[in-house]
Amino acid sequence: PVMSFIEQVQSKLESALDASTVEIIDNTWMHAGHAGSSGGAHLRITIASPKFKDVSIIDQHRMVQDVLQQEMQTNMIHALELKTVSP
Repeated sequence: PVMSFIEQVQSKLESALDASTVEIIDNTWMHAGHAGSSGGAHLRITIASPKFKDVSIIDQHRMVQDVLQQEMQTNMIHALELKTVSP
């Protein structure tokens, strides 16, 4: 079976960040047709990773953005709302 885009993002984050939890909510529908809407996904991601231990929130968010850099550059992801935690 082919993985959905959300499943691909989840799998990528789990493996890159050794994440114990990755929850993704797709809020793209809330932004359809808005000015500046590019068609890219609006995702709310909650992620728990041991790699976040003793790392600032800003740097935790950078780590997630680095993993998803390709999807963000190609506009597959237009917006991210992140909640990062160290388990």
